[in-house]
Formats: sequence, C-alpha cells, structure tokens
Amino acid sequence: MDFAEEDSFIRWARHGDPEASVFWEQWLKEHPEKSADVAAASRLVRLLQAQEAEPAQESIEALWARINAATQQEVVPSPARPSRQATLRILLPYVAAASFALLLFFLFNQPSKHIVVKNGNQITLTLPDGSLVKANAGTTISYRPGKWKKERRIHLSGEAFFEVKKGRPFIVATARGNVEVLGTRFNVQARAGGFRVDCLSGKVRVTGLSTDSQILTAGLSTDNSENGLLSTPAQLDTALIGTWREGRFFFSEATLKEVFAEIERQFDVSIQASPQVLARRATTFFERGNLDSALYKVCWPMQLEARRKGKIVTIK
Repeated sequence: MDFAEEDSFIRWARHGDPEASVFWEQWLKEHPEKSADVAAASRLVRLLQAQEAEPAQESIEALWARINAATQQEVVPSPARPSRQATLRILLPYVAAASFALLLFFLFNQPSKHIVVKNGNQITLTLPDGSLVKANAGTTISYRPGKWKKERRIHLSGEAFFEVKKGRPFIVATARGNVEVLGTRFNVQARAGGFRVDCLSGKVRVTGLSTDSQILTAGLSTDNSENGLLSTPAQLDTALIGTWREGRFFFSEATLKEVFAEIERQFDVSIQASPQVLARRATTFFERGNLDSALYKVCWPMQLEARRKGKIVTIK
C-alpha cells in the first residue's frame, strides 16, 4: 500500500512516466528483494480506475454538471413535485460519486518530490521546515512537501546526513529499517550491503526489519548484525561521523568490496577485481579530489596494482 499510494509509483506503473521510471528502476536495482512487493503494488495500481490530474478534473466537472441538471429538473413547479426526501434520494448518488471522485483525486495526486543523486555527485537539500539533508553519491530520496506539516517523512536509499530542526517526529524510512528523531544531527547509510546509523548529536530511535529497536545518543552507532537484528550501540569518534560531506572517507576493517564500491560512486567509474581481492579487509581512507590518489592510498598498502582505462579500473 505504501508503494500504491505514491504519485510517482502510479505514474510509473500505469503510464511509464520517464522521470518516475528513473527513480523506481534505480530503487528496484538497489532493492531486488522488494520485487515481489513492487509487482503486487503495480497490479493494484493498474486495477484502480482513478484518473490523474487533468482527467480527474474533467470527471469532477461532468459529475457536477449532472448534479446541476438533476437539481434544475426538481425545482420546476409541477403538480407531481417530488417530496424533499425523494429529491435527496435522487441527488444522493450524484453527490456520492462526486465526493468519491474528489477523494480519489486528492489521494492519488498529492505530488511527491524525488531526487536521484548520480555517481560522482553530492547535493544538499533544504526541506520545507528548514531541516538540511546532504545526500551522498548513488542516493535516491523522496518526500511529500504537501504533507510535510503533518508528517515529516523521507524515503531514503543510499546515504545521507541529516540536520533536523526541532518539531514533529522526523522519520527516515529505508528498505532495511527506520530512524525517528525530534531534532538532531545523524548519518544514515541504507544500501544493498547493509544498514547503519551514526548519531552526531541529540537522540534517535532506530527500528530494524524485525521491529527491534535501539536508542542512540551522541557518538553512538548501530547497524545490521549477522542475524539481521540491530547491533548493540557502539561508541564512535564523533569527528569521523559524516566526513564524506567534506570529501574524506574512512574505513575500519572493511572489505575491499565496500571500499571500491564507494570509490565507484564518488568518481563514477567501474572497478574490476577478483573475488579474492574483494574479500580482503583493510583499515584505510581516501579523499574525493583525485582518483589516482584514492586508488594509490587504498591499493599500495595492500600490495595491489590499479590500472585504469577511461572509466574502467582493473585491480590486481
């Protein structure tokens, strides 16, 4: 149902809208485990007969025209003038139809805003309440500006740093877990490889897929453990939280697969390496400014060689 009520999902599933297709095809690529849910939502959307903005308006006008015509017929004096109750019975189906059409119009035509951050890019968003979001490369974000005063909710796939203004609960929804705050600064990473939340200040509640939850205060972090539950909060150096915003990327005992995936996103390249190389672990870092420098800092301590041709990098 969450999918089926999204305006862009409806446009993609029913009409193949190009802009919506970019967002949802990228989202499906990153979350293949949701393909069955997406297929079910697509079938539901196609079964619904609600029209989009312009057709819905025409339908509404036509319904009101029929109501007006019915009303005019009833107010002409005649010997057999229907009673007030009879008139209401005649008008009721038209009013109900118009009300239902209006309900569908507002339900399925609340515009959503979708942002796709391509590899090699980073962007900063200002939300309707003044909260800030810095989105990393390879990230997709969506939210509904029209509903923001009642519900501060963002759908995230990728990585983003949030600076949330105090107010109503602020929810970051991902395919791997949710984060709820009232006002704080924190980093969320929700990619195919896992889910992690780092709290820089304030307090956040993190809920996993198994509805288990953890409370994080400043300097604490949690992620998906091997059994799928959230790990016990661990202490972090707050100076290292969200350093990707400044173009610096630190890794502690991470697989080279994770490290190279981040290099691919930051420099928009494709890295080829054997499974044995990708499985090796390293504590390393690189900076965003120069690809050759980044490859050298990661590969040289591991006695690896990086060769690149255009946007293809080969690691041996």
